Amino acid sequence: MAIESSTARLTSSRAAAGAPLALAALLAGALAGCIERRAPALDGAPDAAPADLAAPDLAAPDLAAPDLAAPDLAAPDLAAPDLAAPLDLPLPAAADERCDALDNDLDGRVDEGVSNSCGGCGEPRGGRPCVALSAELIEQPATLDPTKLFSAGAGAPPAESFSVEGVTCARVTSALRDPLPALGAARVRSPLADLTLVPTPALGGRYAPNGGEEDWAPLALHRPGDEVSIAWGLDADADAPRGGLLTLRAPADLDEVDLGPLVDAFSGRAGAPARLRWTPRGVAAAPSALPAEELTLYVGASSPLTPMGLSRAIAHTQMRLTLSDDGLFELPAALTVARAGSSLWVYLERAARDWRDLGGGDAAWARAGTRVEARAAPTGGAPSAVPLRVSAPRVDDEALDLREGLRVRWALEPGAAVVGLSLSLISQGEAGYEALTCDGLDPARGALTLPADRLPDLSARAALRQLTLRADLRRAAAPLPDRGELSESVSVLLQLPPAP
Repeated sequence: MAIESSTARLTSSRAAAGAPLALAALLAGALAGCIERRAPALDGAPDAAPADLAAPDLAAPDLAAPDLAAPDLAAPDLAAPDLAAPLDLPLPAAADERCDALDNDLDGRVDEGVSNSCGGCGEPRGGRPCVALSAELIEQPATLDPTKLFSAGAGAPPAESFSVEGVTCARVTSALRDPLPALGAARVRSPLADLTLVPTPALGGRYAPNGGEEDWAPLALHRPGDEVSIAWGLDADADAPRGGLLTLRAPADLDEVDLGPLVDAFSGRAGAPARLRWTPRGVAAAPSALPAEELTLYVGASSPLTPMGLSRAIAHTQMRLTLSDDGLFELPAALTVARAGSSLWVYLERAARDWRDLGGGDAAWARAGTRVEARAAPTGGAPSAVPLRVSAPRVDDEALDLREGLRVRWALEPGAAVVGLSLSLISQGEAGYEALTCDGLDPARGALTLPADRLPDLSARAALRQLTLRADLRRAAAPLPDRGELSESVSVLLQLPPAP
């Protein structure tokens, strides 16, 4: 199959063979990078995107995802390593975190506390917005959306970090509308494709092939071992990049993967042992030229605990692990939560990634690889009780009174065991997206007042005004050599009235 135009040329032998593949959704930069940055997350969960939305799509955040305002701020407890780890496995030495897109301190998070709101190093020069570029070349059985190949976003500096009543908070702002009109075209090149993309204002800053006028069919962009390059800041007909270039080598495909046992384990259904097998890396492709290539396992489950409305509660179970690419993963009992009645999304992804600090606070990401996934619809079951109640602010008031700030009050149900509590406040309007997050709240304190001068815009101009309190009920770290953790949480979400 070949598609020809004046600005885009695509060829896909794999698509011609009838194997429709897609690119994963792309996410620009790390919006909350001043707290924590992870490699760009992927959207598309049935009713809950991954909760670690530290890297949201600055062009079009998925506001329908219930977890959007409840970022996963938990970290594995490396102070208590799994004593059952093989005795001949040397424990990696922890290191101070550096701004280099690597997990230097081996806590499952990337560049936490050292990166800015766009995922780059240092603050933007001259007070201008920082620039976040991202390209996702993750192939999976789905339909291609070419507007998600490449994206650009802008984060307004600075990403403020401050203390409120002894609680650490941060406020981040991002521009959503036409953030980079002067960036120019972007280009994706591989042995299977030569594609030029241009910014499209109608798509809120997303990049579309030939302005989005082509009728695109499913295709593949790379095979294992292919070298893929992503360039930006170039003219549509230019052969050499004028802005920047990222190059990476696609890793081996994921072969003969059966996610069924994991789906059964997290859905509460009895079945085979929760064991995952795959062909180890290097069997089907040359070693990656990248400094980082990762095998990621993600499990996300969510279920409503209360009806939809201005106030609602949602239960989450999430597990994100970086697996040792040895071909076998057996789910430890400590990482299993059977949540009947939840929707479920499971994927295994092998990807090479590249990251570059562009200077001036700017950053660029690129990822290429393969993902296999499985989804399960809710299976029924009685909802569990809500351990967290929020009494203020009131969602049925006509307007918010913010003269003395925003007073948030909560209480735990008797006997509720909570290992962590976080708060987030988001505002979405035509001018952009603002997020205020506070981590490390003492569940027993019961109240926190957010200063009026630190609040995002909560006036009627904001189409979305959402406050979320998230209570972590349990956290469990994976045993080495795998890294990451499972968290079990309940979030209470409030849709707030406007402030005068």
